[in-house]
Amino acid sequence: MLPRAISSVLRQDFADFQLVVVDDGSTDNTKEVLGAFADPRLCYSRLSENMGMFAARKRGLDLTKGDYVCFLDDDDELLPGALRTTVESLDRLSPMGVKMIWFDCVDAVTGRPYGSGLTQGFVSYEGFLCARGDFWGARDTRLGRERLLGIQSMLKLHREVKAYYFPKALYLVHKDHPSLSYDPRSWVRNKDSYVLRIREFLDDYGYDAERLCPEVYAKKLANLGLYLGLSGKKLEGFRAVLKSLKCVRSVWVVILLVLIIVLPVGSLEGLWLRYYYLRPSARRKRSQWSID
Repeated sequence: MLPRAISSVLRQDFADFQLVVVDDGSTDNTKEVLGAFADPRLCYSRLSENMGMFAARKRGLDLTKGDYVCFLDDDDELLPGALRTTVESLDRLSPMGVKMIWFDCVDAVTGRPYGSGLTQGFVSYEGFLCARGDFWGARDTRLGRERLLGIQSMLKLHREVKAYYFPKALYLVHKDHPSLSYDPRSWVRNKDSYVLRIREFLDDYGYDAERLCPEVYAKKLANLGLYLGLSGKKLEGFRAVLKSLKCVRSVWVVILLVLIIVLPVGSLEGLWLRYYYLRPSARRKRSQWSID
């Protein structure tokens, strides 16, 4: 899958870029795969162990030299013209104070966009908070590394700087293989850090989310309950899921509530992983479970 992702970048009609590939402590032949690409714009870095998406992206940002940065998961693709469209749009909008730009990412099979809730134009903090699903975009690296990672950082940035959204598909998502961002095994391994991250979100933005977009608030609570359950903190997980259910009623949340009560941690983890891999629509509907 990685060669497809790399090739989609190297084939872009915009040539002035740096492609940083971060190996998140994998045991496969990533380095050998990269050896087949003799391109000086390609930079490779390997983490000593699997540390998750955020650590990998931090390493990538440390090595980035350009004015703008965007991210590409290892099994997805940039569509033709993505880099040129992004750079030209940011160059045009930068004099107006725009530091971030968003586009659509679409399913490789169905062509359906993964995100909803934004309309073309400037993106407010409230609009970004209540948007659902995924969007793809680029940021001005001069904002600083720590401000460019994670949904909390993006929300804070939307309070501080201007962002713009174009309803144009530039990113292709392949769901035939788990990527760095959406590999549930990685979520399970890093469950404690996800619990911390969701709690930080709820502390900082929970009041606004509950008031402006209760579905987003309920999803965060359900995700918190899931990861607490996977961490063995079943009572805390039950309380979080119950609070989610009181906010917005959902069949999936009812099922999660029952599973946290009934199943031991190992069984809960195994059932959830099987659910993710066996349901054809599970990744397309990952907003029920993902941490973004």
